[in-house]
Amino acid sequence: MKNRNTNSNIVRFPVPESNNSKAVNSDYTIANSSEKVYNLLENDNYGLKVQSELLKAYQEIASTKEDDHMDWQEKYIDKLDQNINEMKQGLRDTENRISEMINKHIEYTTHLDKERHDEILKINDLIESINNKIDSTNKWIIGLIITTIVAIASMALSVWLK
Repeated sequence: MKNRNTNSNIVRFPVPESNNSKAVNSDYTIANSSEKVYNLLENDNYGLKVQSELLKAYQEIASTKEDDHMDWQEKYIDKLDQNINEMKQGLRDTENRISEMINKHIEYTTHLDKERHDEILKINDLIESINNKIDSTNKWIIGLIITTIVAIASMALSVWLK
């Protein structure tokens, strides 16, 4: 049976007590150096069992470290995904704000365009009414000129005929 102490990463495995190891209790011995492990394996008639337990413990520690490493990578990838999603959302929000600003500006510009169009129509109507007044004034002037010419011609005819 094997246990792993997560605080100090000491591997505990069952072996009978020997002179080369320090017994923690009757079932477990702490092996914290390679020399002690080698001595335990050579002097113990349960060497194969201990070797397999040691190998299993080492594989468990290695897989735990790989899992920790994988957990770190997964956490990092999750963090990157979260950051990317936040950036995408930020870009979408910015795009929406820009779109809203553009729409407001288009509405304002359209409103100004309508006002200018109405002003231009008013100016065109004013110009047309001024043209009409000028035309009517021109008609009066032409009429006055014709009347003056006829009056001068009549006076000249009356003076010549007398």
